[in-house]
Amino acid sequence: MGGREVVQVDSAASTDRPRAKLSPEQLDGAQVVVDMLPTGATWKAIAEELSVTPDTLRRWRSNPDFQAEMLKRSRRSLREHIPTGHSALIRNVQKGDNSAIKMLFELTGEYTESKMRSLLGAWMQFLAVAGIPEVRRLLARVNAAHEDGHVPEYHRPPEDEIEDAEVVEDRGNGEGKAEAEDDWEL
Repeated sequence: MGGREVVQVDSAASTDRPRAKLSPEQLDGAQVVVDMLPTGATWKAIAEELSVTPDTLRRWRSNPDFQAEMLKRSRRSLREHIPTGHSALIRNVQKGDNSAIKMLFELTGEYTESKMRSLLGAWMQFLAVAGIPEVRRLLARVNAAHEDGHVPEYHRPPEDEIEDAEVVEDRGNGEGKAEAEDDWEL
């Protein structure tokens, strides 16, 4: 058969080797897209940065291999920013941002929908048993305790001065604290 040698290729082995599906220009382009999009750059500006036409960039973007490369690089970039995200979350928790506090509790497992449903169910049972007049008396006691200074209170400084949350406790002689704790028992 004319000197041709038939070579059998193991299909499993061939899938283990990465194939160069994208040109070096496209690989660089994927990184430029990942870097520039978060800054608000337009596709036209990205094409100019890459020295390609907008049509060329559009074709690249429709290529599944290019999309996969952008996704891979985006995920890597996100992982690199996790410490920054953690720091921002902590700063927002310290500012008293309720959505940040909720997210922190969700991330640490302290807040789950089932826990909240259970808490809500317990509260609804309390309301059913205690009744509205008892709830109003309880709220009045809480407000009175705050007004008398028996309960630690969170004071939120202006936004530009927030570094750490400040908790201001009762500055009295300390004798009223034990009495206040007794008052809280139901």
